[in-house]
Amino acid sequence: MRPFYCLAVHFSAKCNCGRILLWPSLGRVRRCACQRAVPKCSALLAKAEKLACRRNLWHRADFECRQGLRRKKIKTVLEEFDIASQSERGLGIYGGLYLTRQTPLANGARFDFGVNFYDKAFRQHEFNMKTRGATASFNFPLSERSNASFSASKSRFSFGGEPYSDTTKLGASYGFSTAAGRILRFDMTHEKQNIIDNADQLTYENSGSVNFGVWRSKQTYVSLELRGNRRTSEHPAFDSWGKGASILARYNPKDTGWVIEGALSRNQKNWDRPSGITPDVRHDNEWLLSMSTYNSNFSFLGVTPTFRYTYQNRKSTIPIYSVLSHDVFVGVTNAF
Repeated sequence: MRPFYCLAVHFSAKCNCGRILLWPSLGRVRRCACQRAVPKCSALLAKAEKLACRRNLWHRADFECRQGLRRKKIKTVLEEFDIASQSERGLGIYGGLYLTRQTPLANGARFDFGVNFYDKAFRQHEFNMKTRGATASFNFPLSERSNASFSASKSRFSFGGEPYSDTTKLGASYGFSTAAGRILRFDMTHEKQNIIDNADQLTYENSGSVNFGVWRSKQTYVSLELRGNRRTSEHPAFDSWGKGASILARYNPKDTGWVIEGALSRNQKNWDRPSGITPDVRHDNEWLLSMSTYNSNFSFLGVTPTFRYTYQNRKSTIPIYSVLSHDVFVGVTNAF
């Protein structure tokens, strides 16, 4: 049995271009700061609910009107509206617990079964997130330098105190290590996600990635990852495809216990057709930067302090999905 847990304080600062609560955005896009009056927005909402393709996405939408904010235009199938960019900051706490039991099998194979619990809580409870899940995997060697694995998982995600989605995943991977210690790994995943209370959002996603080491030394390892995915849904308005690339690095200064990890990612996601609310097709371009550090030789009460920073800059052809985000995590982790 190998438990792993973490606890941290989380600070988040986000700037959203247009803030209207759409469930797929999971809180990154919150409220629509419209220049027009709230009754006008409510009238639009009532009309929009008649559109079958996006009917339930407006559940729990609320509006704010603010002055003096930087505004942009957004076109809908009903009317054009002004929206405003708004910065948002919050302080929260999150914790996770992962329990995995490893069972050795014949010929070097291994069966793993694990359960995981993850919670993120904020002062504003509508932002709270919760995940509960279980994973089973079968790992086996193919040769001295190669191995393969198959996995299956089931999880439920809750947002704002209410169940949001159920997800089932099937995965397979193959890894190969070169004589120089560089690793080449292929991963494939099939995912089924059911958005609770919305049959139109039953989605299926097939994704694949390849990760290979490009440079290795005693203290440093750098790898490049390429990935792509195709998502289909019960309703064609949600069909999309995406692609991305990442540079990942890990640095361990000589004769120290410090570990510094970083990743720079470029992602692109494109939808096949307009959603039904706006006449434009959505296209997202995103940059992600993450960095974390900890000292494996330092612990306090059996746990290791950890610092992590994440930067996200997503620009979308539909402004309400554009996000500029800074997230800082300061906490403790332990594995035993």
